Amino acid sequence: MGFRITTWNVNGIRQVDINPFGYQPWRDNRSFNAMFDTLEADIVIFQETKIQRKDLRDDMVLVPGWDCYFSLPRHKKGYSGVVIYTRNETCTPIRAEEGITGLLCPPNSTTPYRHLPDDQQIGGYPSMEQLSELQADPAVLDCEGRCVILEFPAFVLLGLYCPAARDETRDDFRQGFITLLDARVRNLVAMGKRVIVAGDLNISAGEIDSAHLTEAIRKGTGSEDEFVSSPVRRVFNHLDMKDWWSEGNIQEGLMGSDHCPVYAIFKERVLLDGNEVDIKDIVNPPGMFVNGIRQREYSAKDLLPLSGRLIPEFTQRRSIKDMFTRKPSSSFKENSVAITNALNETFVPVPSESASTNTVEPFQSPSKPELYKSQSNSERTSDTSANGVSKRARKENAPAPPPKRSKSGGKSDPKTSGKGQQSLMGFFKPKKTQGSQDAKNAEEASAPGLEDALGSSPTKSIPPVSSSPQRPSRPSQETTTDSGATTESTDETVIDPIVSKESWSKLFTKKATPRCEEHQEPCIMLTTKKPGINCGRSFWMCSRPLGPTGQSEKGTQWRCKTFIWASDWNGQDGGA
Repeated sequence: MGFRITTWNVNGIRQVDINPFGYQPWRDNRSFNAMFDTLEADIVIFQETKIQRKDLRDDMVLVPGWDCYFSLPRHKKGYSGVVIYTRNETCTPIRAEEGITGLLCPPNSTTPYRHLPDDQQIGGYPSMEQLSELQADPAVLDCEGRCVILEFPAFVLLGLYCPAARDETRDDFRQGFITLLDARVRNLVAMGKRVIVAGDLNISAGEIDSAHLTEAIRKGTGSEDEFVSSPVRRVFNHLDMKDWWSEGNIQEGLMGSDHCPVYAIFKERVLLDGNEVDIKDIVNPPGMFVNGIRQREYSAKDLLPLSGRLIPEFTQRRSIKDMFTRKPSSSFKENSVAITNALNETFVPVPSESASTNTVEPFQSPSKPELYKSQSNSERTSDTSANGVSKRARKENAPAPPPKRSKSGGKSDPKTSGKGQQSLMGFFKPKKTQGSQDAKNAEEASAPGLEDALGSSPTKSIPPVSSSPQRPSRPSQETTTDSGATTESTDETVIDPIVSKESWSKLFTKKATPRCEEHQEPCIMLTTKKPGINCGRSFWMCSRPLGPTGQSEKGTQWRCKTFIWASDWNGQDGGA
């Protein structure tokens, strides 16, 4: 099968429940990919898309296996619009532009197409002299989203939606657009390029296309020669590439618009400069196909700046799934292994020369692992403080907690190591008072012998002790009394979990319904809808109906005067 181009005025593609997806056969599978397969086209040109950039969706831009090029109206909403879809499997353009004047700029650029380097522009732009002859502003002619131009090695394709002849107010615009179109086509042909014009041209090319010509000839107000030679029809009087086509027709059986699709099919092999070549070789960048056989796959480097896939809303996006499926890089794995090895070295237990079978394992300080390696015996002896000794003395009968991990490379000062980041349990422990500090100082003063014993130890860990070690002397009675007072004051700050649970439950419990003052019945909640500062506020009022007077009454069986703003109700005073 040859290379197929289809053009179709779809009369809007924004909503999936109307044109064209509201009709068969598109209704069963409402996707562009399924539509293109039904059309069996390699290039699809849509006109009158009636869509804005904010209305573009993934299903119409990120069509699997297809690329797209949009021309959208700059100002009017739900009006005009052209898009060309190209099948990546069979064709790839080498350049793409929007508009026929060359005055528009490519995406993410402030340089108009006509001022780009020669290797980046399609060319054939109307000259300044041709632009000056127009009655309409040239800059306005390309602002309605009416033209997309794609260049292939074989030809230049113009996808158009030409202005219709509606009334005299649009005659200058329509005539200017057709004039520039004619100039652009002729300039491209003069450059030696073949041109294909496709789309909804809104021009009746011959007598058979016009219902008004027969009436004009009958009345003597016009002739067929005058009709054919009019400026808007001259562009069709000189056609080329006739021998490239094998078939062309309409598909009137495909519903979905007030127009039907029109298609044309290239021959599989065509004559190019006297040589017969495969059509795929000349509708793709050089080297992608040779004799109709693909040499390399389509890739992201083949995307053109005008491609819809490069619109910021649709490019370089990540889904939440990517956050869970992405694998870490090799450097991350190496760093993780290095950190793990460093931590393993940090937590190697320090052997004790005097350890015996009837002794307990020595306790190793978790906060200063690196000091074991870097400090000498004399430094270790001098760094041992009375504060640290008293803490160990009080905890010698308690099971030693597992050592906490610390950074292998960090060296901490013994005086400042206690000021680091707290653990989670530290937020639930009561704060130490002045009484506990005095008791602590008293304990420090009562254990000089233990400090001396630790001072001669070769490490900072507590040496092994026998199963019945000698306990340090008890602190004085005064210290014990102060410590007991501190314990009592600390117990007062303990939070009762039951009380805490009840306080939290109140935050999520629905407030009780208030009762009306007159009848002591549950009130009803209503919302203010009257415009003003209170619009949207909720309030409580008596649930009974209004009486004959139409107003709230007191001392009757009808609605009383109870009125409470919902924001003022605390849910406690007289609730139901």
